[in-house]
Amino acid sequence: MLFGVIYLVYYALGELIPHIYYRHLCYWLHKYYLLTWILGSVIFGLVHIFNYVDSFQLNLILFIMIFPRIIAGFFFGKIKLENKGMIWPILMHSMNNSLVILIVLPFSLSHLT
Repeated sequence: MLFGVIYLVYYALGELIPHIYYRHLCYWLHKYYLLTWILGSVIFGLVHIFNYVDSFQLNLILFIMIFPRIIAGFFFGKIKLENKGMIWPILMHSMNNSLVILIVLPFSLSHLT
């Protein structure tokens, strides 16, 4: 379902944005891929900030907590650039989340009994 929505948004943007602007955007993203890669990594880390707090108040401790997510976003971006596809970073992200669930779930279930 998610892939279908992503595909529809991508298709709609392709139809709404004129081809000349699309080519300029692709050229700019290709030319400044390092900037885009780093900015995407920081955004990835900041999106995960709400795993720890309810309101956005960036301080040193919170930055230390989200810094590994920024590094993970950097490596997910590296995998995306090397493989030229989003499926591998998505699978790596889901494997990372599954590993956390497999580690945390037994401890949380043991507190219920």
